Amino acid sequence: MILKNIINNCNWEDIQLELIKYYPELKNSLPDFKKVFIELNNLPIVENEFILFIQKVEIEGEDFYIRVSGIGEINELGNSYNISAINWKKWLAMKIHPISLKNFTNAEIIAHSLYEMTFLGFSENEIDSNLEKIEN
Repeated sequence: MILKNIINNCNWEDIQLELIKYYPELKNSLPDFKKVFIELNNLPIVENEFILFIQKVEIEGEDFYIRVSGIGEINELGNSYNISAINWKKWLAMKIHPISLKNFTNAEIIAHSLYEMTFLGFSENEIDSNLEKIEN
């Protein structure tokens, strides 16, 4: 199963609830997330080598965070990659790791993916601009 298939079969209301549940501080950004969700529904996919992996990481006590990464080719640092700056068309083609499919609902997978995809901005132009600022 690829991310695009899940996005095409999930409604915004369910995703919105998950965004509020996991990222309540971003409630005012829900209209921006919705625009991205609508855009993703209309984008074609571009094949790539990454597998989308989402996991809950426990921290001492009762705290946790959600890690979203791409599993790819093994190198000297391992095989887990930061995928926040990857083109959205490539995100859409990522196969979802079976463990992530087992541990999260479709709406949760989309919510966490949206959070990661928009970490640097709510459009690909904004992301490119922010990446350029970081690199300089």
